[in-house]
Amino acid sequence: LKTMLKPFRNKNCKLKFKPKPVKTSCSDTHTHTHTHTHTHTHTHTHTHTHKVPLGLCVFFNAAGAGTVAIVTSDGRMIVGTLKGFDQTINLILDESHERVFSSSQGVEQVVLGLYIVRGDNVAVIGEIDEETDSTLDLGNIRAEPLNSVVH
Repeated sequence: LKTMLKPFRNKNCKLKFKPKPVKTSCSDTHTHTHTHTHTHTHTHTHTHTHKVPLGLCVFFNAAGAGTVAIVTSDGRMIVGTLKGFDQTINLILDESHERVFSSSQGVEQVVLGLYIVRGDNVAVIGEIDEETDSTLDLGNIRAEPLNSVVH
């Protein structure tokens, strides 16, 4: 990798590009302290490092606190501002709503507000282009509801 990313040098430019190491995952490190009382008392300190999938780290860094669409395992579509996630892909969304599809009427938007989606219920995460999304006439869009996602 270092041979592929050689520092960029231009005679006319005083700025220099230096390659940075590529992460293979994000880490969340925290410390637990346990006190055990038997005939004596002692304290242990354990440090656990939880690995978060690299793709989700890259996606979150790119999307920032942008608008995302989540398709859940049971076929629901939830749209909101991605505020955070953990190593089990539990997602925190703000200003969220569910888009309920119907073949007989337009898309209904059910306000959810601040919402947590459990990681084991996440099938797909996608960034929404807010400019394009704002031009959609959801009241005139008709579609069959999504089926459950089978892995």
